[in-house]
Amino acid sequence: MFVFIVLIIASQLLAIAGRKSFERSLEEVLNEKYNSSGARLNFTDFEHAFNCCGATRQLKPVFIKEDLCKGELAKQVRHT
Repeated sequence: MFVFIVLIIASQLLAIAGRKSFERSLEEVLNEKYNSSGARLNFTDFEHAFNCCGATRQLKPVFIKEDLCKGELAKQVRHT
């Protein structure tokens, strides 16, 4: 039982340590994936469901320019 608890704690620590790396990798994939207007158009349902604009911070201006974010979504600023 003790070994099991230690393994759980160790896995949580590894997950926390790798979070930033995971976020960077995910952002790179999204930037690459939504680099075409057709792919960005398919992303609009996701935007409406999650009340966001653009797949990433870098792509938000592109989504706004292509009129894929309407109203308040286009004006929102994400604070990190």
